[in-house]
Amino acid sequence: MKKKNNSSNYILLIIGIIVAIIPLLINKLTAVRLLLSLVGIFLVTISLERKKIRKIIILFISFLIMSVFVDSIVSSIFARIPIYTYNITTTGNTRVYNSIGFRIWQCNIKNDKDLRVDAFYTKGYMCDAKNIEQIDSNSFLNSVVENYGEYQNTYVKIRGKISKKNSQNSIEMQPYEKKDLTINGYVNFADNITLKILFKNNNSELDLYDVYDEITVIGIVKNIEQNDEKFVVYLSESELVSEEKFDTYEIIVNKSNECRNENSIIYSDDKNVLYTYCIDGIVVKYESDNYELASALSSSKINVDSLFVDEKNQETDEGGNVLHYFERYNIMECNKEGSKDYIIGPPDIKMDGNACSNNEESPIE
Repeated sequence: MKKKNNSSNYILLIIGIIVAIIPLLINKLTAVRLLLSLVGIFLVTISLERKKIRKIIILFISFLIMSVFVDSIVSSIFARIPIYTYNITTTGNTRVYNSIGFRIWQCNIKNDKDLRVDAFYTKGYMCDAKNIEQIDSNSFLNSVVENYGEYQNTYVKIRGKISKKNSQNSIEMQPYEKKDLTINGYVNFADNITLKILFKNNNSELDLYDVYDEITVIGIVKNIEQNDEKFVVYLSESELVSEEKFDTYEIIVNKSNECRNENSIIYSDDKNVLYTYCIDGIVVKYESDNYELASALSSSKINVDSLFVDEKNQETDEGGNVLHYFERYNIMECNKEGSKDYIIGPPDIKMDGNACSNNEESPIE
């Protein structure tokens, strides 16, 4: 009789192990996998103990923990949809399975093979940014409070202007009127609601952006706070996905109608000083925004060397000063004890050493 019981327990153990393994072979989102896993664990448990309830409970919990551990290893190594997930986030065509110690990204919910592993939640958005529809920051901020339930714990792609830059891992956006848009992107921000964007890691690319610049980010809407009549919405695990091409631009020089006999300083750093002569303004034109030259230089969107990319010709005088010729402007480069002065003028600016020694004198002949 005892031998028969041992034989039936052995068969039950084998069946339980097989049933528990089957869910690991299924790579789909279905409740059947969890049910089979729990049934398999239960069969294995009662094959070892059927009399003592306390021992049955301890064995079942032990095998359950072991099953979760095995599921984590298999899912992480082989990039498979986990059996045990405590949260599933679906945004558009993307789904994220959050499990203990890792998560699996399914960039196409119709494709169970294109899965990506984020061990220990160290990475932000892992799929193609084109998979998410872009939302204007004004539209998002105008609707997020009333529709917060729809946005919570979902990934969104937001494009808007930076209203505050805290560091390389945090920026803010606020609503603004687009009709107020001026050069350098200046607008008046409203402070009734703020989108606080938190990046997972320091992002050196943020150094290229200043307040009023447009930027595109992807992140997950985590929570919202209210203080009196003001709201703060937190976008966590954010990634910068802007496609601004700061290396593609056009320099536009506006010649002055009435030229005064003096040079005006517009920018300086440790090595260079830039002046303008007979010019009302210099604008760096990008596809989306226009910036004054000084603003573009200060934010490192361009550097002084960028002004010489389209040089047509140059000539040098006995003092080492160089006149650079361009289509729409000329630049007098003055050498002064290791530092340099640059005088940007209209195309009729001529070589004149006095222009470099005395900025009050005209470089025009």
